[in-house]
Amino acid sequence: MELNWDGIESIVEDGIVTNKGEHLPFDTIIFGTGYRTDKYPLEVYGENGQTVQDYYDSQGGPLAYMGTTLPGFPNFYLIGGMQVTLQIETIF
Repeated sequence: MELNWDGIESIVEDGIVTNKGEHLPFDTIIFGTGYRTDKYPLEVYGENGQTVQDYYDSQGGPLAYMGTTLPGFPNFYLIGGMQVTLQIETIF
């Protein structure tokens, strides 16, 4: 594996062309841009007008029952929530 920090100018049929004009041939391209797990990206409001992020902030960080539900947010379920990987790892 080799990391290239030049940036991608374009994706072509057999690879990529970097911002410096270099053609790099690839069979597979993996888009791994990362993501933030400490902030909830959508403004979902609960029964009392509190957002999910407001709830997390009041708890000192992400906290959900079994990693999937939050108090005050009826019929709202987290899929792939911030704590879900812990439970998946124990199953598998």
